[in-house]
Amino acid sequence: MANDKVTMQDNVPLDIFGEATDIQRDVRVALYDETNLTTRPYSYGGFWTGNVTLVENLLVGAGFEVTRLTAGAIDGNDTLRTGLFDVFVMVDNNPRDYITDEVFNFWRSGGGILSFDGAINFLCYFGVMVPDSAGNHGHGVYWTYSWSQNQTVLNRHPVSQGYAVDDYITDDFDWAAFDWSALSGLSYASEYTPITYAEAGTNWVNTLARDTVFGGRVVQTFGDANPIAEGHGQMIIDAVNWLCPRPKARVVFDYSHRPYYGIDVGDPYLGYSAGDRYARWRDALVNRSYTVDKLYPSAEGNLTAENLAPYDALVIAAPKWIFSAAERSAVLEWVAQGGGLIVLGDILSFSDENSHINYLLYDLDLSLSGVGYSTSSIATAVRNIHPTSENVLNTRWEGGQYVNVTGDAYPLWYDGPNVLCAVQEYGLGRVFLAGDINALANYIDYEDNLQLAVNLVNWISSGAAPILLYVDEPHSVNYYRTPVTNALNEIGLNYEITTLGAYLNRSLVLKDWYLVIIDNPWWGLSSYYDDLDDYVDRGGRLLMSTYKVDSYPSSELWSTLGFGFAGEAPNQVPLYLWTSSSVFNIPHHYTAANFTPFEDYGDEGDMLTVFDNATAIAGFSDTPQDGNASIVLGNNGRTIYNGYLIDQFQGDLDDSTYADNYELWMNEIAYLLRVTIDEPSDIGYVEGATGNDILWHPHSIYPADYTIRRNGTIVQHGPWSGNAITFSVDGLDNGTYVFVISVNDRVGYSATDEVIVTVEAASTSTPVQPPTDPTMLIIIAAAAGVALVVILILWKKRS
Repeated sequence: MANDKVTMQDNVPLDIFGEATDIQRDVRVALYDETNLTTRPYSYGGFWTGNVTLVENLLVGAGFEVTRLTAGAIDGNDTLRTGLFDVFVMVDNNPRDYITDEVFNFWRSGGGILSFDGAINFLCYFGVMVPDSAGNHGHGVYWTYSWSQNQTVLNRHPVSQGYAVDDYITDDFDWAAFDWSALSGLSYASEYTPITYAEAGTNWVNTLARDTVFGGRVVQTFGDANPIAEGHGQMIIDAVNWLCPRPKARVVFDYSHRPYYGIDVGDPYLGYSAGDRYARWRDALVNRSYTVDKLYPSAEGNLTAENLAPYDALVIAAPKWIFSAAERSAVLEWVAQGGGLIVLGDILSFSDENSHINYLLYDLDLSLSGVGYSTSSIATAVRNIHPTSENVLNTRWEGGQYVNVTGDAYPLWYDGPNVLCAVQEYGLGRVFLAGDINALANYIDYEDNLQLAVNLVNWISSGAAPILLYVDEPHSVNYYRTPVTNALNEIGLNYEITTLGAYLNRSLVLKDWYLVIIDNPWWGLSSYYDDLDDYVDRGGRLLMSTYKVDSYPSSELWSTLGFGFAGEAPNQVPLYLWTSSSVFNIPHHYTAANFTPFEDYGDEGDMLTVFDNATAIAGFSDTPQDGNASIVLGNNGRTIYNGYLIDQFQGDLDDSTYADNYELWMNEIAYLLRVTIDEPSDIGYVEGATGNDILWHPHSIYPADYTIRRNGTIVQHGPWSGNAITFSVDGLDNGTYVFVISVNDRVGYSATDEVIVTVEAASTSTPVQPPTDPTMLIIIAAAAGVALVVILILWKKRS
């Protein structure tokens, strides 16, 4: 089972089924554009072509963002980063020897690589596809050139999802092919999937996929794209999509201020580069579905808003060069918007570095104290409970200085009364400060420091996360690479992981979570059912998969979710779909009639009786029957309970090339996060009046676009950022108008609302005069008579 403690598990088979392709995302491709075809010092040789135009056209036509990169554009320009590109493509050509480090680091940081034919030399020499070949091109040992007219599909896989086994692609030449007998004997052979093979037999694999925890995904395929063989184009497109990393978060180490420590031996712009320092930390993060970049100095700016934008976490370790006021402002604003900042100072002799840190953090309640501690090791178990301390009982610190904590800052670990490290929440973001650069570097394997390092990035990068995930799934590589985390990453959601019930309990009250997910096939969580019940009663959304209803049948949580215990679930039987609910169709359209378990968890769940306030959508019989329910929708669509453990559906019953458990997790998450919209009142006004607006307040965690129609005709359409939408209805003629808005999210859900606008005509008739008052007529007549008498008298006098 997966261990609560951090382990770097070698050679654990990954789920070979990748991610669904129907979710909207941007895939950024770096296409290596190299006209120099000379044999590289590290390569065996061969006939290389480097034809990129047709591949570029193909990928652009598929909706990918494609950028050509020459060796000059890559060399020393900090261009090839996972924050800027997802996949690096080499079309039958190998990187020039002076950029091989950049390409290798891109892969090691979590970026995907697609290579054609002769680029196999690079993959082998640098250990990207075959680690055992590192330092040698591998020709004659792991691969050779094998003439073949037809390349035949051997396995269904996301790369070959558009093909059936035994389909073939005709492309006649002497293509590079791996020797499967050599690869299958390697200790990490489970990471490989042979996709196509040459006419020489299934042993000679000329399209191979590798899914590894020690770098990004890799695909090597046949062809030189001159032209692209008929039928090969779809495989290339699907390969790029599968290669695109879906990280939990993106991490960047700042090299632009000459940190004392960096990641790898020999890295430039470091105070010390004679050995690896944060490489172990980087590898542990990539192992857990993060990407990790290095940000080098640039004449165009270093810690700018633009450079920080792609990242969720920033690590600064003893910076020798001072931060500008603009950089300081950009970093703090980035944190306030949800970024996570990890800052490491060191011993008092690092006076410049430490003063630069205190300048950067001046507006916060954290600072380096100026009080040093011994350069000998400090092992401590004294801590405050915090999400970063989950499964961390002891830590070791290797010389440095203490941290000052005031205001909203929170101390984590102590040396007696002195604070060794602390955190602070700032806006939507989070900050961590320690006075030791060694604890997470060359001492990361001491005590529980590695677990602390992993926990720290999980917490620091999820300040703005709307989702809390509890997971204890025991059969995956680690808790960060489970079916449910793969689903969350595929949708592109920010979430915080917890793996112990006590920390779930604590995290539930630390923040108002929009959605809580419980993936619980292993440990008992009964002590926290009341807390989950309170969370739902407060209006929270809950997605839960567990097997413990039978052990605690009287828990109020079950009635809140809309069911009661009916009996123990039968062992290893199918789970039947009872409705055509969108839970089974968006974003992945599941085409099988049931889910069938492939992994026996022993106690796999419970049969449920559904109450009137909930709906059963799947159960243990092929037609709906009382007491046989398993998947229950409740609380007006805010909760989903799974009485049959989702994680055991490890097969691919619907032949989609995606694991069924992954598909079901993704669909259930998408349902609970589906877009919603309010219903503003209808509007009426008199023709010519102004200031008449419809104000809608739709909501989505992952908004996409919206469309407004007037009487069926589109009057406005565009991208939607998740904010309120205002539409003016001024200027309409007399009449009745029906305005309908549709808002869409990235996974395929839509919400609509209708507002009727009634415009009355303005009045144009002559105004009717009111009748004259008779009393007024008498007064006027009397006054006229008096005036006449006066005039006659005056006339007589003059006469």
